[in-house]
Amino acid sequence: MGKRLKKLIQTFPGPKEKDEVASEVSKGHPRGAALVAAAFLDIYLEFLIKLSLVPLRDEETMGLFGPDRPLGTFSSRIKIAQALGIFGRKTAHDLNIMREIRNAFAHGIRKMNFNTPEVKELLMSLHCLADIENYRSLSSRKLFLEVTAMLLTHIAVKREKATRPRPLTEPFCPHLD
Repeated sequence: MGKRLKKLIQTFPGPKEKDEVASEVSKGHPRGAALVAAAFLDIYLEFLIKLSLVPLRDEETMGLFGPDRPLGTFSSRIKIAQALGIFGRKTAHDLNIMREIRNAFAHGIRKMNFNTPEVKELLMSLHCLADIENYRSLSSRKLFLEVTAMLLTHIAVKREKATRPRPLTEPFCPHLD
């Protein structure tokens, strides 16, 4: 992927563009909705993890978060965020379910939508459903959108509480940092 395109897709949209993208997710094809919703979750999660790390130079960041790097996938980001205590098992479970749904839409060649029994079964296994009033009365698509919004909000709240660790000021070995 070209550097400019990579930078473009990793940049947060402004409020107007975010509203336009949200409209695409809510009204567009289910396949596109699943991909874009998961991309939002993935990018927000990457940002949250970066806030939990000491400041890194650009090349160090790419060495961790770039393609084929240790934190270059949605799956690896979920694992490290849970391991760092950014969130717990239930949030990790729900993010993994959203990742699985994204992967099914991204890699599947079968006709699917949010009412496909296998997709609906995954949606119904989410822990955060307990926080959605009357979730059983919602369409599968509406439920997917509500869950995405809830998880994005949950990550955003975690982001507000995140603090960067400070490097040690008095190292054990004076010649090491």
